[in-house]
This record gives sequence, structure tokens and C-alpha cells, in this order.
Amino acid sequence: MKPGSFVFAVCGGREHLARAGEAAARLRRFTARPILVATDPARNRATLDGVEVLAIPTDPRWSDAQAAILLKSALAEHLPGDAVHCYLDSDVVAIGGEVDRIFEHFQPPLTFASDLPVPEATLRTFGGHGFACECARERSRLERFCRRLERLTALHREHRELAALGDPELYRNPRFEGERRRGAWWNGTATGAAADGSVRFEQTFRAGQPVRLVHHFRNGRFLRIEEEGGARFEDGEGPALAWIEDRSCVGGGFWRDADGDSLRRIADSGDGVLWWYRDDRPRRRWRNDSERDAGGAWVDGAGDELGVCDHLAEALERRFAISIADRTWVPWNGGVFLFGPGARPLLADWRRRCEELFATPGFAVRDQAALVATAWAHGLDRHPRLPAAFNRIVDRRSRAGASVRLRDLEAEGAQLLHLIGGGLGDLSWPLGRDLAR
Repeated sequence: MKPGSFVFAVCGGREHLARAGEAAARLRRFTARPILVATDPARNRATLDGVEVLAIPTDPRWSDAQAAILLKSALAEHLPGDAVHCYLDSDVVAIGGEVDRIFEHFQPPLTFASDLPVPEATLRTFGGHGFACECARERSRLERFCRRLERLTALHREHRELAALGDPELYRNPRFEGERRRGAWWNGTATGAAADGSVRFEQTFRAGQPVRLVHHFRNGRFLRIEEEGGARFEDGEGPALAWIEDRSCVGGGFWRDADGDSLRRIADSGDGVLWWYRDDRPRRRWRNDSERDAGGAWVDGAGDELGVCDHLAEALERRFAISIADRTWVPWNGGVFLFGPGARPLLADWRRRCEELFATPGFAVRDQAALVATAWAHGLDRHPRLPAAFNRIVDRRSRAGASVRLRDLEAEGAQLLHLIGGGLGDLSWPLGRDLAR
């Protein structure tokens, strides 16, 4: 059999094309095999320079993201059929000198790697990322609220010395620059700022009325306003958050948005137990688990995790009239796979299922759900998989991904890194700095 090629598939915006070009250039350091980039030139808003381009037209009814997904499953129809080829997503980066050994692991007609290689990554945990069930919507709602509160917490941590002060403590603080109001019955507005310019203040005084204090933070997006009736926080990302005093909570209260979401650390012992409340009713509790990459999970009263469900599997069974017997099955990852003679029918079926799900409300614009259906429809659920070294997934948004270093990955024998959270070129990330060198 003839030696095959490495091939990427990308189309559309400049950043996507540039990422594929960089991935191909990094791979070239480690292999003499042909490296191709499949694309639809009619869609591209920049040129692909320094790479061999495989031009494949795509249906204009699909978006650029959908077209790129469909390109990968069309490769077998445009590459020599007497060789084994390796497909790579454009966020897969070569770091080892043995990348060619991936071809030794080919099991016909095609061979995929597993998705996230952690114990809790199964079809049930992936479900909410591929199908918009109620679990997924609830998780998305909670994640958005958590991100708002994390920014608020970080903001106040950075400026706690000033942002937590009221009158008159504010004006006695050595970091404050401005003139203190004069006289017990002074009316008007006083202004000032932190010495480093990070926070500006406006305080309004009216005889016999509470003081109104507004904090303007440096980036211009955040306001904290304290006035009669309590404090509120505005960040331009939705209705203001209101501060609710509650002595049962650690910190003396909690922030609640207009939709009724709040996170409350209920005092019991130590730092208390963190709860997500909805409409003033306890909805989810955070359960610490040091073995989990996230450090724990949100669970309900019965201990069931948020986002762990069978809804994706059930939706695929209904849509394609198939049976998925094992809901703890670890999905294949579509970012790295080998395909050889005989793979064309399977890849065509994968593409057909992708197109069908693209047109079906509720399914995310991804290839994994259609890949799950294809594997089970063809009885490939126990088909051999590629070793993790050839699809070493690193999610920079996770605890492990935030601190991983290139030397550690090289020591474990990783050959191809799959940066699913981005980060290539981000010098604020330790691994990003390693890869830049």
C-alpha cells in the first residue's frame, strides 16, 4: 500500500486559515509525508500560503463551520484510494518526532481516537454539548451566571481596599485622591479616584438622605452603585445584579439577578456549602471532588449531576432508528482519524447524518453526535481506537489544562496535541509560551 498523506480541512475566515497553515508548518518539522489542506477557495476570505491546497467545492446552503465539518468526511472521495490517510483538525499541533507512527495503529476501514480521556467523559456527559435539552439549557444558564459572578468577585478582590469602603472611610484611605466633602449638611456631588486610576468615584449627598456612591472601574464596563435600598452591580451583560443581605450566608449576603438566579454559600462549617438558587429556592449544590478536573460538580437533591443525561442518545435513537445500548460509551473524537480503502461508504454516511442534524432543531453544529450515530449504526462501538498520544486533548479552560507544560507532555510521549480550548499563540498561558518557543 502506498504511503498516505496528512490532511487538514478548513474554510472561511482569515484566523481559521492561518491556524491551519501554522498547524501544517509545525507538522512539517516531524514528517516527510505529503501535507494537504482541503478547502473551498470560494468561501475563503484570505489565501492559504505555503501549503498544498486540495480544492473541494461545498454546498453554499451551509455555513463556513458546517462546510468545514463536511469537508473532512468528503476527503476519501478526493484522495488516492490505495493508501491510508490521516485527518487532523486545525487545532491539532505536532510536538513529537514519532507522529508518523500513528499509521501503525490503523484498523480498517477507519480508526478514531477517543474524546476527552477522563473517567467522567462519556456519552451521558457529552449529551448537553451536542443536544439542546433542558439539562443543557440549565447548565448554560448556570455557567453564564457563574462567569458574571467570577468577574465581579475578581473585580472586588482587585479593588477591595477601595470598593468595599463607604463614607467616611473612603476619604481617609491613603489611596484615595480627592477632596473630602465639607460640612454635615453639604449638598452636591464629590468625585475622586484611586491613585492608580483603577477606580473613580462619584458620591451624591442630599441633606437628610442616604449617600449614593458609584464606583466606575477602569475598563468602563463595570459599575457598582450603593444607594438606599442596597447595592447593585451593572456590567452591560444583562439586568443589574442586586445585593441581598442574608446573615445565613457567608459574607453576609449574596448577588441575585432579575431572572431569580443567585449563588449562596450557606454557612454551616468552614467556608460553607455553595448552592445555586432559582427564584429563592435551592436548585443545585456544588459537590467538591478533587479527582475531577473542575474540582467538583453541580448536583441536585438526589445527587444527580447537572448535564449528565441520556437525552442526546435518545434523540439520536429517535432520529435514526438505531439502538445505543451503552450510555457510558466514550464517544469518538472527530479531530484525528485514519481512513483507508473501504472507508468511503462510512464517511459518506457520517456526512449524510451531519447534514441531517444540521437541519434538525436542537442539535449543535458539531460532528460528534452524527459520528456517534454512525459508529453504532455500523456496529463499530467496540472498534479499536488510536492511542491517546496521537490525540492528546488539552482544554486550557480546565484546571489541568491551565497548568500543563510542554515538557510534561513530551515526557508522557505525546505526539499530537489537540487544543480544544484554543490558546496557541496566547503568551499568558504557560503551555502557549512553551509552544511559542
